[in-house]
Amino acid sequence: MAQLLAPADRPYYGPDRGDTRVRYYWWVAVALVLGAFIPLGVNWNLSIFAHAVVEIIATTIAFAVGVLALVRHFSRPSARFLFIGIGFLGTAFFDAIHTVVSLSDFAASLPSGLERVSLWSWLASRLFLGMLMVVTALRVGPSRVDDEGNEVVDELPIFVSVGVLIVFCLALFLTAPMPDYIYSDLLLPRPLEVVPALLFLMAFVMFYHNGVWRRHAFSHWLMLALLLNFAVDGLYMLFADQLFNANSVMAHYLKLAGYILVFAGLANSLHDLVRQADETSLALESANKTLAHEVEERRQAEAQLRTSELRLAEAQRLARLGHWELETGSERVWLSAELSSIVGLPGRPNRLALAELMELVAVDHRAMLQDVLSYAQETATPFELELRINRAEGEPLQLNVLGNAIADSTGRATRLWGTGQDITERYRTEEQLRTAALRLEASNRELQDFAYIASHDLQEPLRKIIAFGDRLAMKYGDRLDDTGHDYLQRVQHAARRMQTLIEDLLTLSRVTTRGQPFVDVSLQEVVQGVAADLETLLEETQGQLEVGQLPVVEADPLQMRQLFQNLIGNALKFHQPGVQPRVSIWAEDDACDGSANRWKIVVADNGIGFDMKYAERIFQPFQRLHGRSSDYAGTGMGLAICRKIVERHRGSIEAASEPGRGAMFSICLPQRQLD
Repeated sequence: MAQLLAPADRPYYGPDRGDTRVRYYWWVAVALVLGAFIPLGVNWNLSIFAHAVVEIIATTIAFAVGVLALVRHFSRPSARFLFIGIGFLGTAFFDAIHTVVSLSDFAASLPSGLERVSLWSWLASRLFLGMLMVVTALRVGPSRVDDEGNEVVDELPIFVSVGVLIVFCLALFLTAPMPDYIYSDLLLPRPLEVVPALLFLMAFVMFYHNGVWRRHAFSHWLMLALLLNFAVDGLYMLFADQLFNANSVMAHYLKLAGYILVFAGLANSLHDLVRQADETSLALESANKTLAHEVEERRQAEAQLRTSELRLAEAQRLARLGHWELETGSERVWLSAELSSIVGLPGRPNRLALAELMELVAVDHRAMLQDVLSYAQETATPFELELRINRAEGEPLQLNVLGNAIADSTGRATRLWGTGQDITERYRTEEQLRTAALRLEASNRELQDFAYIASHDLQEPLRKIIAFGDRLAMKYGDRLDDTGHDYLQRVQHAARRMQTLIEDLLTLSRVTTRGQPFVDVSLQEVVQGVAADLETLLEETQGQLEVGQLPVVEADPLQMRQLFQNLIGNALKFHQPGVQPRVSIWAEDDACDGSANRWKIVVADNGIGFDMKYAERIFQPFQRLHGRSSDYAGTGMGLAICRKIVERHRGSIEAASEPGRGAMFSICLPQRQLD
């Protein structure tokens, strides 16, 4: 089956909505079948005047459909729209005849009576429209297309044929008596209505087969109209045993609805045509603007190219960068002006033999350069290397050489090309930085060793002070008065506090210097071990430790244990008086600023909390928010050690709190320690 629309219409085909539209057809078909039972047993006749009003409206809409279809055809020739236009104009003519002859005043002057002329004029209209719909679906005659993609249609024979048919039917109604074709005693009172019903069904099947209705809106509306027209004759008028009974009334209204559907589809098609014309106009306007600016743009492009070449030359001069090419067959090297100037040749492009270039390379680098070039020629692979160049004047320079290859069909390089950049200053800076880094590393080692030795040596006199203080208290305590006891206790307390400070300093210094290698560590097992170590403190404070599922991370196991021991110990130590301490630990995946490969570990408590203005201060060494005379002991080194451990693991730690509302420490740790 042929397509409903001309090829020029195809750009406006929409998305495939076949499944949805098939459901529409089924719903409409079911509704029409069920509606056919409504007139049964209904004793209702339409008056002649009301019938005339309905037919006048139908005639007007049919005429409008025919005019719109012909307008659509003459806008862009298409045999389909030509047949639809002629079909509905002819149908409008027959509907007008049906309207006129149905009035008793006019029917009295005709050879046949009112009922017979009304019946046959109705049937003529239906047969005419049904045949034209079948012809539209068949697309009679070969389709020819002009240079613009429009169909070439021979319109005159079509107009003459349809005109002759209409005149013949009109003369038949005016001159010949028409027989009655309502047979009330039959199961189907109007058997002739089967013919137009079959024509409309045939047209529906043909249109359904060509499939244009899946994408084109007008074809979809036309399919719905064909279903309604089939129902008019095959479900309603076929059973109308009287002229204007309920079946006839339903058929007239459905015919009117079918005309309206075709009108809506044509309006949509004309809208698409106007839209296509607008888009074509815009496209032509855009093309004209493009053509108008093409010469100017080309001129500007050439000017920009010249400017770019100048800028490139200046950028190469500033970056001390030039380019080179090597012809593998002739073993000759071409150097740009900038690269020639860099290596000490005259500041102009130079073409010289590869052996001459080798004379400029430091002796200990020549073999390396020769090997790299040979390998690049054999394999056509890119390369990068650094060479030391001995210039004729001035000190040697360090040259970074990048190379690429153009290969033939065998994979062997036919040409090598690339860039050369003077990196002497960068090379010197890197050497200075390496030397400074080595010196700094040695200095740090010496400082760490000194700190360890000094801290270790400081502990010896402290141990003696503590030991002799204990002996003094044991042997001579009863001889001291209250003031003497107070002085002795102060000495012992200060010595022990000094010893604790030194031990914390040693712990802080050992986080980096004496850390263990990173291995896979189960934080779940670490926290369980810490809980076992703090069992006594948990019993003393009647504390609760709630631990969620914790991940496995790559870390130092001893330092992870120390981290959680400090955090849990602080949470139990800084609890509110009279409140049972509760510590909760859980993990969140990918919760560290949306970063992948990181875990967020949260340690939260219900302790005394702190003001957020001290959120950064608490992580600094020797920083205590409570005085030494308070009920909370400590040196202020615990959280500083925690931060040092976390930073060694390339993580971060933050604190959030409110006074009296507890504290929450958030630790972000990478799952893997990526190099």
